[in-house]
Amino acid sequence: YSISTTSHITQYVYSVKGFAKLVVYLSGFTFLFYALLALFFRFIQANDFSNKGSETAWFTNNTRSFLLVWLAIFLCWLPYFLIFCPGLMSPDTVTVMSQAIGNEPLTAHHTIFHTALVSFFLHIGQALGSLTLGTAFFTLFQMIALSGMLSFAIRYLAYRNVGKVLRLCVLLYFALFPVNGLYSVTIWKDILFGGITLVLFLLMVETVHCPQRMLRTASGVCSLCVFIVLFCLARNNGGYAFLLFIPFAAIYLRRYWKNILPIAVACCVLIGTYNYVAFSVIGAQKPSV
Repeated sequence: YSISTTSHITQYVYSVKGFAKLVVYLSGFTFLFYALLALFFRFIQANDFSNKGSETAWFTNNTRSFLLVWLAIFLCWLPYFLIFCPGLMSPDTVTVMSQAIGNEPLTAHHTIFHTALVSFFLHIGQALGSLTLGTAFFTLFQMIALSGMLSFAIRYLAYRNVGKVLRLCVLLYFALFPVNGLYSVTIWKDILFGGITLVLFLLMVETVHCPQRMLRTASGVCSLCVFIVLFCLARNNGGYAFLLFIPFAAIYLRRYWKNILPIAVACCVLIGTYNYVAFSVIGAQKPSV
């Protein structure tokens, strides 16, 4: 039940009839998607998609396969870049770019992290004499970063012994589904945030499966900290989601609370330092919502 159809969310909050409709629609969609996911997982369990026998050297859990899948996804998206060069934009994009080059006051409404990334590439373009070139550089960076994160997801499936047929279906979806190609060249903060969220989700899954490796080794702790911080910086509501997640993680992994606590504290300190620099040192305006 789209809010855009009715213009304002208040009619769901302050109207009994509107709130009742909202509850009905949310309940219906919740049960619908639950049923669809349940059927999907039953199908997966009923059919053996795991690897059997010897594993070939390509399209599996190794660095060469990771790089080849990364390149394949990027090349499949390249026509979108050539068609829409230097990138697809919206009014939000124009605002971010205007702040990035100093034409408007810097605000955190679209996240300073994303604005800083855009600013970095636009200034490279300015130095070369073309903001359009700088925009194209950012779009290419986003395509490379996003395709790399999707390739990591496919490698993780191989690491979890998911069979080649299912992994190939995932690869084809990532590489050939038009929406993914269009989003890869769209200059929005949500694009990179989506990739970061996917990687963080997989790291959380791995933490549930192998808590000792993820919570008691330097590589596991560092990867969690990096992507938790990126998750919080890429969207303003990422920090709230992280704070909400901490108690659930502490309860489920209570045996490892001594390992979870320093990770949570370190991430909060890093995010707090970022906010201090952004708002107190740089003087950025805080978001209105």
